[in-house]
Amino acid sequence: MRKTFDLRVPGKNPDRLLDAAKNEIRKYIKRCRARELPAGTHFWNFACLLGADEASAEPVHPQQLTERINTLVADGAIALFISIEPKATARVYKNVAEPWSPDGHSETDTEPPPAGD
Repeated sequence: MRKTFDLRVPGKNPDRLLDAAKNEIRKYIKRCRARELPAGTHFWNFACLLGADEASAEPVHPQQLTERINTLVADGAIALFISIEPKATARVYKNVAEPWSPDGHSETDTEPPPAGD
């Protein structure tokens, strides 16, 4: 999604336009997360750019989008440019050499976990 939201449309309340833009962004992310993941991936990751225009857009974490939008509007932005690119991502495990086990211990541990009385 690459879109510029104009926040100053004659005859429309700027606060309502801002809320509509935020709602459209949330709906887009929710729709992307509902898509089926390709084989070998675990979740959807989003590369987001946000700014007053395309030239001034900076990378933003998806969880900070609303906060950064509010900051831009408070600074006097009359338009918002947003680019959201979904990417299917595989989970990266910290220690690949030791396989995970449900009891929280690796299979290479030499002593069993302590038994509870």
